[in-house]
Amino acid sequence: MDEKPIARVIPNKLLKEEEKAIIDYVLIYPEQRHREIQFNLDQEHLAHVFFSSVYRRLKERNLVKEHHLKAPKHKKGRPTA
Repeated sequence: MDEKPIARVIPNKLLKEEEKAIIDYVLIYPEQRHREIQFNLDQEHLAHVFFSSVYRRLKERNLVKEHHLKAPKHKKGRPTA
């Protein structure tokens, strides 16, 4: 029986260097959220990764910042007269 070929490289998997760059960066700048981290890694040419990849790596290590929404200043909807 023929077996299915096994991919040797997973095209969307992060390289170890990219993962290390993400973790190293978040340890230096723990106040930044995943979108800021991705932007800065890209601007500094440290790693070219997606926002979601940064988020997943942070989530795996419990490093995701909690997001607190501010209370709206006014209520949306129809005005009550």
